[in-house]
Amino acid sequence: MRSKWMQRGSLVLLLALCLPYLARAAEEVEATGEAAIVDGDEPAAKEKARNAALRLAVEMVAGTIVSG
Repeated sequence: MRSKWMQRGSLVLLLALCLPYLARAAEEVEATGEAAIVDGDEPAAKEKARNAALRLAVEMVAGTIVSG
């Protein structure tokens, strides 16, 4: 009986410590990307532009440069 209460108490304590982190408000940013259309391949250019925009958005939120 005591062991069950200890487990439940530990779970409640863990949740109480994690909730502020989980309740953090999402940050919304807007970024644009651009890429050249090579040999008329617009889908590839759109994908490259989208990836560039996503990379920029992550850099804006994280404050670090994303490489690769």
